[in-house]
Amino acid sequence: MKKIILSIFVVGWLLTTSIVSVNATNMQLPLAIPSGGDDPKGRTIYVDDDNINGPWDGTLEHPYQYIQDGVDAAEEGDTVFVYSGTYNEHLWIQNRQIKIIGENRETTIIDYDNEDYPSVTAWECGVEFSNFAIKAYDDHPAVFLYRADNSKILNNKIYSDEVCNEFFAIGLLESSNSVISGNNLNNTSQIIMEACKNNVISENSFDNTLGVISWDYDNFYDDNRISDNTFISCRDLDTIWSVGEERCIIRGNEIEVKNIISGYFFCIHLSESKYTKVYDNVISSNLIEENFYGTGIQVGCSSFNEIFSNTISHAHYGISNDHDSSFNKFHDNIITENEIGIRFQIFRIAQNYYNEVYRNDISNNEYGIYIPDEAWDENSGSNYNKIYHNKFTNNNQHAYDEENNKWYEPKPFGGIGNYWDDYTGSDNDGDGIGDTPYEIPGGDNQDPYPRMNPSGKSYDNQNQQTTTTTTTSSATDISQSQSTTQTQSNPSDQTQSQSSLVDDHDQSSQRLSNSLLLQTQQQLEQKIQ
Repeated sequence: MKKIILSIFVVGWLLTTSIVSVNATNMQLPLAIPSGGDDPKGRTIYVDDDNINGPWDGTLEHPYQYIQDGVDAAEEGDTVFVYSGTYNEHLWIQNRQIKIIGENRETTIIDYDNEDYPSVTAWECGVEFSNFAIKAYDDHPAVFLYRADNSKILNNKIYSDEVCNEFFAIGLLESSNSVISGNNLNNTSQIIMEACKNNVISENSFDNTLGVISWDYDNFYDDNRISDNTFISCRDLDTIWSVGEERCIIRGNEIEVKNIISGYFFCIHLSESKYTKVYDNVISSNLIEENFYGTGIQVGCSSFNEIFSNTISHAHYGISNDHDSSFNKFHDNIITENEIGIRFQIFRIAQNYYNEVYRNDISNNEYGIYIPDEAWDENSGSNYNKIYHNKFTNNNQHAYDEENNKWYEPKPFGGIGNYWDDYTGSDNDGDGIGDTPYEIPGGDNQDPYPRMNPSGKSYDNQNQQTTTTTTTSSATDISQSQSTTQTQSNPSDQTQSQSSLVDDHDQSSQRLSNSLLLQTQQQLEQKIQ
């Protein structure tokens, strides 16, 4: 019936070369003209699993029965349009840039239940793949892109009837300038990028998945962007994990952690990363049990990164700066209702030096900022950091610092510290700065310039100016990237065990990620030889 209805419109479609919607069939015809390859936009090749008896030539009247037949018949620039149906096959795209478009992502289903191949593979070629439902299994990947530059994986639904933990849902290996957007992942594993550059993962929804891993194992492929995704009930230790990357952007994601009963959890995790910006993310949890040490943003063995304008609540640690992480900036974040708002820690011999924490709103936490002395020698520790312009309100304890840090911003004629809502000193000269220091518990640190009000003229002007500069800079970075509870406990009791776990996790998960993608690539290479 749908072929008859479509035939009524085909003449008008050929004349206008525009998208024609056919309400009776709930589909949209693609822009390309089925003209035999003379049109610069390429041909359109049709596939319909209802055409069991043939003939099959890929035309609108005689579509192929299998998607792979349409792919094999396609040449550079062609479009393969697939009608709704269930296709029990795997797709192999190689050596040609084509589009494969499904009629409807709810009803155009690829169900390949065989461990021999990924359900969809693009091998050394770019592909646009959209509007499909791909059933995921735990013994093979759903989508694998190898050296598939300029690919687009758009508006697909990747799902499983049972929870998948082993193979990745979407994997990119040595692929650049690609876009993964508008997809819905449910009950699957993760999206993994390795040795990739200038890719965008945006506006996807993740429900009961393992999140996103972006890993650069040779310190060359960078500048990836992970933005505007929604994560609900992710099951892995990291929801977004950037490993060994530079100039990555993690922006505008919503991460809701729930149904986590026990264990360690990092919503956003930077490991061995540099020059990465993490901003405008909203991170929350609706369940924190006694043994749950969830961290909103974890920065480990990473330096020269910028963490700003995030909202983090209901985690064990809002932000954690760990183990050889220096020269990072944490600013303009809202950190509320966590066990510890911001924590600095090292494991044995390491340095967390010269970080800056400023203009953050730190409220309603058990501890606002917590910095223990965990150094094994005099050359280690969390020292020489600057903490200033922050607002501390309604925390059970605003700060604790056993190390040597500056809790103010030095100025030529004094300095500016932080606002503390429990400061009891006076301001006799009316300059907006307290006349006596605010004592920081834990050691000999002080804030010698405590602010009398949470805001003030100099504070607001500088805040507006710096924020404007940061926003402009960040917008440029994004453009470049696209085009190219209340029970008090002692936090120090948990730090060594978590640091050890983080180190072990970094090593084991890197090996796991490495083996998954490279193993897939090596196995497929053997098959095609």
